[in-house]
Amino acid sequence: MEFYNNLSGETSRRKILIISYVFPPYPGIGGRRWAKIAKYLTRQGFEVHVICAKNPNGKKSVWCDDVEKNKFLHIHEVNSFFPKVFTRAPRHFIDKIVYRFWKYLTLWFYHGYIYDRTIFSTEKFVKKADEVINGYNIKNVIVTGAPFRLVHAITQSRGQWPGINLIADFRDPWTWEHDGDYQKLDAKNLAYEKQCEAFVMEHADYISVPTKNMLDYLQGTYVDHLSKVFLIPHAWDADEISSESKPVENGKIILFGTLYQGIDNSMKHLARALVANRITLDIFSETNNYKDIFENEGASDFVTYHSPLPSKELFRIMKSYMASIIINNDCDKDHVSTKFIELAASRVPVIYVANKGKAGDFVTNKGLGWHISPVELNELLRAISSGECKVPDLKLELDALSFNSITRSFVQRISSNNSLLEVA
Repeated sequence: MEFYNNLSGETSRRKILIISYVFPPYPGIGGRRWAKIAKYLTRQGFEVHVICAKNPNGKKSVWCDDVEKNKFLHIHEVNSFFPKVFTRAPRHFIDKIVYRFWKYLTLWFYHGYIYDRTIFSTEKFVKKADEVINGYNIKNVIVTGAPFRLVHAITQSRGQWPGINLIADFRDPWTWEHDGDYQKLDAKNLAYEKQCEAFVMEHADYISVPTKNMLDYLQGTYVDHLSKVFLIPHAWDADEISSESKPVENGKIILFGTLYQGIDNSMKHLARALVANRITLDIFSETNNYKDIFENEGASDFVTYHSPLPSKELFRIMKSYMASIIINNDCDKDHVSTKFIELAASRVPVIYVANKGKAGDFVTNKGLGWHISPVELNELLRAISSGECKVPDLKLELDALSFNSITRSFVQRISSNNSLLEVA
């Protein structure tokens, strides 16, 4: 893999810095959004610099193709430290001892959410930002979270860089997500995070978010700063999703991405529906969560777990499935994620299993597929496989939701500040 990390001199291109804890080759969904936008920024005349955490293991991001061998994209890595025991549930007695040690040590020295992956390394990111901003005379800076401690640290340090334009990007809700991790904090630590959020809202030049729900919340909560907040919607990439059609194999469905907690009941109904209708399920994910449920329900022969594929390959094979299934818990029932837009662009019908919420309304109103409860899975799979249930007509303007389009809109939006995006 080849990345361009150094420049031999000034260029006539406009310069922009993206600060994202996760960015390819570091694996994880958190790196997708800005890896895509960075790629299209370079195609639209920008020289892009990225500060990110150094990849801690041998696993590679499935979005490496978007950023490698791009002479206008320059990656500056930070050696970030985060206790491994914080990234998984303690597995044995020694793990529990080590976990408790780090937990109490962190709680002693830090306020707020202690599982933020930049909690021990924000100073390193600020130092690297100082080197890159001054070294390459950059005036336009984007910092994205989660982790949100990084967003706060860069915003708090902006006085070191007079004249910069700072865009704080919230990929996820910070302190206001119902039943989210921050809502589980005690009053003192939640108040600290809210204070950090308010500071960013006041001192960043712009705040970007991916969903209208988030836009509405921030504009309604921070009325003095509502003009700062704008939408960079979830998008699909024409480089990896083509208009080519493939024959559909009846009796096969797909599930891809992170397998979140809290969907046990839905998985049990899915397992029973697979067996009853003799339908096979391919799961592409980094974990084999819920494998025990499929075994207990006698569905093991109908389910195959696969490692994640590069996105282009995933969406190439996706077109052969009769449907893709998305299962959300109540925390995410109002969250219209990137996955919905990608599946719409792929023309793969969506089976969305969750309680009523805005995501279900989106699937139904935009004709992406079917929104059902877990108990309806058996009947829907039977009706789809038999041909009784027809695929709805798609009612989504896909051209406006391509990464090329949303990147162009992003540049136009923030260019309303006359000093922004000038040639350095």
